[in-house]
Amino acid sequence: MKKMQPKEINKLLHNNQRTSMFVLRTVIGIIFLTHGIAKIISGIPPFASMLQNLGVPLPFIVAVLVIAVEVIGGGVLILNTAVLPASIALTLNMLGALFLVHISKGWFVSSGGAEFVVLLIAGLVTVGMGSHQAK
Repeated sequence: MKKMQPKEINKLLHNNQRTSMFVLRTVIGIIFLTHGIAKIISGIPPFASMLQNLGVPLPFIVAVLVIAVEVIGGGVLILNTAVLPASIALTLNMLGALFLVHISKGWFVSSGGAEFVVLLIAGLVTVGMGSHQAK
C-alpha cells in the first residue's frame, strides 16, 4: 500500500469536507423548505393564530416572515447561494421556536421538546461558518 503524502491527505480531507457540507446544507435546506411550504399549504391564519396564542406581537406579519425565511432560506441553502445570511436568518428563526415553543416541552422530540431544534441550530451554525471554506 502506497503511503499518502501530506498534499494527498489535505486534498482528500478537503474533498470530504466539501461533500459533508453539501450533504448537511442540502438536507437542512430541504427540511426548512418543506416546513415552510407545509405552513403555506395549511394556511397562514392557523399559524398566525398559534403565534398569537404564544403572545407574539403582530402574529400575522411574523407568520409571513417566518414562512418566507423558511422557504427562501431553505432554497438558498439547497442552491448554495448566500449561505451565511440564510443560516443566520434560519438560526434566529429556530431560536424563536426554541424559546417560544420547544424548551418548555423538555428535551425529546417525541414530546415536542428541543432536541430537533437544537440539532438544526447546530447544523445551521456549522453550515454558516463553513460556507466560505466548502466551495
